[in-house]
Formats: sequence, structure tokens, C-alpha cells
Amino acid sequence: MIRGMAKPSLLVPGCEKAPAKIDLTYKPPGGIPYKVTDADDWWKLAARPEVKASGIDALGLCHYNFLTRVPAEINYYLRNKVGCCKATPDKKNYMFSSNADPGYVYLPPPNVKPIPEVPGIQPSPEPKLQLNSWLGLGFKFGSTVIVMGIEQMGGMIISIQDLVNQEPQVRTVSLNAQTTRMGLGVGASGGLCLIYISSMRHPSQLNSLLAGGVDFNLALGGNAGSVIKGGKTVGKLKKLQPLVEFIVKVGARTPEALRKALSQPDKVADLYKAIQGLRESLKNETDEPEPSVLIADLPVSGGTEVSVFHAVTEFRVLGQPTIDIQWGK
Repeated sequence: MIRGMAKPSLLVPGCEKAPAKIDLTYKPPGGIPYKVTDADDWWKLAARPEVKASGIDALGLCHYNFLTRVPAEINYYLRNKVGCCKATPDKKNYMFSSNADPGYVYLPPPNVKPIPEVPGIQPSPEPKLQLNSWLGLGFKFGSTVIVMGIEQMGGMIISIQDLVNQEPQVRTVSLNAQTTRMGLGVGASGGLCLIYISSMRHPSQLNSLLAGGVDFNLALGGNAGSVIKGGKTVGKLKKLQPLVEFIVKVGARTPEALRKALSQPDKVADLYKAIQGLRESLKNETDEPEPSVLIADLPVSGGTEVSVFHAVTEFRVLGQPTIDIQWGK
């Protein structure tokens, strides 16, 4: 049931990797051939009565077929052994389909013992979450003189979806923003700020986004505590507190700063711990028609300002680099 030659990979770099020892002829002992269809995925196959009777879950079923639990290696076998020819919309995994050639995987008989989990950090075997949310750090400075004010902000955000799904390549966005303010006030303030953007399907949406409305800014020296733009999303930050603390701790204001931090195994371990509790709390998040932006001053901000104003903020994307993360190390 092996094809003569597989077609080129359809996945983005880093999502498919040949295992150290390739075996395209392996057939699990007692395995029952099953022809995959458009309606199938690993979790649906694991939920079939005959598979449930064996006690093997979705990730165990992958190991049963390919002797690996590494997602990139599973993708290698899906293309080169099962003949999968369709990719998920984000092009990070192969999908089962009726026209896969030869299109066979093996289901275990009911008396097969579950294959024990491999110890260590492993990407989640659950279906990937679709979260169009981003989180990061920036530096901003603004001032108000009587009725006019300008605020500049620059920083970096990282895809929460890629982190929670433990992708090998995590998307980031470098950006800046300028806010024009009309209102009453006097003074200047600036410093580090937290950036949270929800319902952003692609960073290009920021280039056409104008966030406006009646806002406020309250910054009193080192005790700054303002929340600006999109106050309705403040509650969502509570769910992200462990991730917020990690990003603040490593000072990730640029993709390069985050890349440098994540080159250290202990920092990867800290990030892994920070995201472990997020999957359940975020799985029911819903999208809105357009992106919503929240910028919150961090306690380290400085300056003194009290102002109430009408603000219009214009964003600009400067770059969209990805960062490689070795979750298993």
C-alpha cells in the first residue's frame, strides 16, 4: 500500500520532518486496514467503538501507525505513506481525504494494549484551537496640551493561537501606532505597555484599522494604571495572566528579543508552563467582525498625565517574522 513517489510537501517549513529511522513498510501487528475519507481525522477514528475498546487515543493511534508521536514526523508519514494530498488552511498539518492515495491507515483490534505516553514536553494531541488573538509589549509616549495630543507607540505582538497549539514556528508582528487626541488635559506620560489584539485573522488588517472613540489616560508616575482603547476586552487579560507575566519577564518588545530569550531551554520550559492552563480557558473564545485593540500601561511606566479625550489610532505593520521554538527540548 505504498506509493512509488510522494508529491512535494504542501506544508510551511518546520511542520514536516523525516524521522531518524524511516520505515514506510511498517504495518502494526494485527492492524486492520482502513481507507480514510473526507470526514475523518485522528480524533474521529479514535472515537470509533472498536478503537475505543483498545484504549488508544488519537496520539496513540498515530504512534500505532508510524511509531512516532512527533507531529512533524507524523506529517511526513501522512504524505509519504498514506498519500495525503490536502493540508489544513494554515498549512501546518495534512488532512485525511477520500482521494488520498493509497489512503490507508491501520486501526487496532480491541485487545491491543494502549501504547504508553512518551515522557517529556509534547505538543498537545487535541484538535488545534483557532484563536485570532495576539499579545505583546510596546513602548509609548504621549502628551496633551489643552485640547490637542499625540501619542506614539511601537512594539511587538505574538500569536496566542500558535503558542497554545505549540507550533514549531510562531508568528510575530512588529508594529507601531499613532494616536491623535482631542480633549482636555495637560502633561506627558510614557513607558512600557501591554498590547492585546483579538479577532485579528491576519496582521494586514491592522494597516486598515482605525480605532476611535472616547478614551481616557491616567498615569501617575511609577503607579501608572491606564487602560486605553477597547476596554471591553480587559476581562480577557485575566485569562492570559501567566502568559502576560512571561512576556513581561523576558522583556519581549521585539521579535529578536523574544527569539534570544527562547534560545535558552529554561525560557522555553517557562513558556510551556505558562500556556498549559490556557487551552481550556480559551477554547470557547469567539471572534468579532473586526479586530479589537487594548493597550494597558504597565506599572513601570513613568510620567504624570490626567486627560480625557477623543482618540483616533492608526496602526502600521512593520514586519511579520516567525520564531522557531523547539518545544520538545
